[in-house]
Amino acid sequence: MKLSYFILFFLLVQFQSYAQKLSRDVKDSLRIVLDEMGRQDQKHRWEIMYGTNIQSKIDFINKLPIKEIGRICCEHKRNNKPQIDSLSKIQNRIDKENRNKLVEIINKYGFPSPKRVKSSTTEYILLHFASSKEFKLLNPIFLKEIKNGNMPGRIYASWFDRILYDKGEEQLYGEYNKRALNVENIENTNHERKKIGLKKLKKNDLGKIQVIPKC
Repeated sequence: MKLSYFILFFLLVQFQSYAQKLSRDVKDSLRIVLDEMGRQDQKHRWEIMYGTNIQSKIDFINKLPIKEIGRICCEHKRNNKPQIDSLSKIQNRIDKENRNKLVEIINKYGFPSPKRVKSSTTEYILLHFASSKEFKLLNPIFLKEIKNGNMPGRIYASWFDRILYDKGEEQLYGEYNKRALNVENIENTNHERKKIGLKKLKKNDLGKIQVIPKC
């Protein structure tokens, strides 16, 4: 009897593992769709923030201290509000389309993590689905995908922490913005990290919270 239960359990595990695999054709087609979503995600974003879409300038600004980045963003916002508002409307439409496409993909194939589809697009487009409405929509889906083994806990934690960071709150998991790695309670953080398969943080991993100043 015990042997029969063991065999049944083994077959169920094998079935679940097999069910999460994607064929090469599906991976290739998803990668094309996701890469295009990634290009659209970045279409106007840096221009809205920094006033440029030239990659070398973007890279230079991103390496500056947080306060200097904040100064550049605020100066651009003050001097180019009509242009920013126009581009923001376009980018918001793109983000909504990307979010809806991602939900469709998850419903059909499971979460398209970099390991599953060989595309890193989902690592960064998620960070722009951060409204309270999007959280209510996506959080139950993501938690289910973590349980199914399709979504890495690291990607979920980074998305979750980004939402807190945007509110000016400390991170729960300590996975978003390593330059501002801070959490309210490291024991609670490590408890929550364990739930989604992440290693413990040590106290010397933490730093002083740095938030880009509001204009």
